[in-house]
Amino acid sequence: MSSGGSDAVDAEIARLGRELADEKDATVRISLRQALALSQRRRKRYEQVESVGRDLTVKMSTFEASLEFVRLQVRGGEPEEGVVQALDEMLASARVDPQSESDAVRFLGDRRTGTGLHPVFPPTGGGG
Repeated sequence: MSSGGSDAVDAEIARLGRELADEKDATVRISLRQALALSQRRRKRYEQVESVGRDLTVKMSTFEASLEFVRLQVRGGEPEEGVVQALDEMLASARVDPQSESDAVRFLGDRRTGTGLHPVFPPTGGGG
């Protein structure tokens, strides 16, 4: 993981693991286990969001290259069918996995509002 937030979570996980290994008091060990489990869930959420970010970076790069290709086709007088096919391919490459999008929105909503109930991004479906 590369972001500062996830590095801090990794450091916290390591610290809690050391404290848990050294602790003898059963009550404190329970609290340390709970804190460790929470930190591990946070790390997993960072990983999910970072994965979505990498996916979007690849998709944007592909989309930009495809857009330039379509521009060249239009300038070159490509028949309408060829341009439409290229646009359809662009649309297909720009799609984001709905589960990944949902995970990212939920994570970002949790960070921005503390509840996860307020969507950060508008729905992407064709609902209206």
